[in-house]
Amino acid sequence: MLNGYGYATPLFYGQLFLYFPALLYNLAVPMQICYQIYAITVNIATCLIAYYSFKGIAKDNRIAATGAAAYTLSIYRFTNQMVRAAVGEYTAMAFFPLVTYGFFRVYTKKEDTIGIKDYLPIVLGLSGIIQSHVLSCELTAIFILAVCIINFKKTIAVRRFIALAKAAAATLLINLGFLLPFLDSMTMDVQVKSAPVNRIQLHGTYLVQVFAPFQLGFGGSIEGMRDEMSYALGLSLTAGVTIFLICYIMQKEWNIEKNSLFIAGIQCAILTMVCILLSLRFFPWDSIQGYSEPLARIFCMIQFPWRYLAPATVFATMATVIGLVAVKESKGRQTAYALCMAICIIAVITGGFYMNIYTNGTDTISVFGDSDVNIEIGKDEYLLKDTVKGELNQREVSFDRNVIMVSDYQYENGVTTFGCKNTADVEKPVELPLLNYDNYYAYDVDTGEEIGIMNGTNNRVSLAVPAHFDSDIKVFYKIPVIWKVAYVISAVSVIFVVAAAVRNRRKERLN
Repeated sequence: MLNGYGYATPLFYGQLFLYFPALLYNLAVPMQICYQIYAITVNIATCLIAYYSFKGIAKDNRIAATGAAAYTLSIYRFTNQMVRAAVGEYTAMAFFPLVTYGFFRVYTKKEDTIGIKDYLPIVLGLSGIIQSHVLSCELTAIFILAVCIINFKKTIAVRRFIALAKAAAATLLINLGFLLPFLDSMTMDVQVKSAPVNRIQLHGTYLVQVFAPFQLGFGGSIEGMRDEMSYALGLSLTAGVTIFLICYIMQKEWNIEKNSLFIAGIQCAILTMVCILLSLRFFPWDSIQGYSEPLARIFCMIQFPWRYLAPATVFATMATVIGLVAVKESKGRQTAYALCMAICIIAVITGGFYMNIYTNGTDTISVFGDSDVNIEIGKDEYLLKDTVKGELNQREVSFDRNVIMVSDYQYENGVTTFGCKNTADVEKPVELPLLNYDNYYAYDVDTGEEIGIMNGTNNRVSLAVPAHFDSDIKVFYKIPVIWKVAYVISAVSVIFVVAAAVRNRRKERLN
């Protein structure tokens, strides 16, 4: 990336799911087809995970299918995938239902019966989010904390608390191979750390946008509403939440039992409203800085308030599913399934309307050669501070030509090798076309002695070539040993969790 200077995205964004399209690309599938196959695969995975999760909650195939349809065809998810092409975020959204299902199981089962089968969905869901999108991980953490506080009495129950602790520990260990390098790399002076507090209020939504029945498949995040992209729950989820609210209002007249499932629905409906409130433009995001800049830096890290529509979507779907279950129990299957059909039809119509506008309004972009794409890195979050990106267009080795000679320069598979001769009586710098992220290592090929690396012009790797040096130099990225230990721990943890799950399943069959 960056014309070969390198960009440290693998340290800050999980790469696990990108191995699939990378494999396709190495099998000579055209790049755009690799992306399209990946997007379709995520759609299928989102639908299947949502169906599995909602079936575990509703215990009804049709209601689960309705929830899966409403979630998969939700407008905000469409916007992430089609308009924004936010690969990390729409991949993370595939795992949201799994996390909610896991917490539902842990909080609704009898304390003495909670086992790995109950908290495993939390581990798998959180792992998927961590490996997809760090900001979605932060949002998820906020609402996990909220759920734990809301259900405080249940949370502190010994066996339930132990189950949640096991889920947290397993998630940490499984993802340590990503989390440790990520946290370690955040100590570098990258722009995402040094940037001023993001004033995000002007990017907030309006209620008319959130509850608009039909949405347009284009636009961006700008001030005002004209030509903005779609920010909406979607008509199907609005109808679903409305059904639940009607059930809540009529619970006495309809003899709806206020059991653990219905209480979960109440919490999801409230959290939906909270998420919508946090996404709105009149929520005082910019005032947080006046109270506390550290708090503002933490809470405004999400960049855009409308990101809260992602958790709003899954909470709204949960409320929809639980509302349909309540209707089924109080008004009968026929009424519930009629509502299921209505919600599915609405989801298909609104989703189809959105896609029709998107497909008819999307322009074709032609790309000719690497020069058109290798400088494009979004908003430059993970560039080293004060790097001038425009000066990375040329790949050149810089040195004092009066006393330094460089020969046979090669850069292949991330390894730089060249012959170097320094005729001066003092140490001299040689700057390479590599950005000086931590962990680059240089050495004398003949003697094996390490050559010092400094920060050069425009944050380039600058080698401190010793006086009267005459040998070959090799430069490469050296993965720290502690990171490799984390990789091993993650691999062993995956094996351990799989073995524990298989053992638990066999035990259940025997019983």
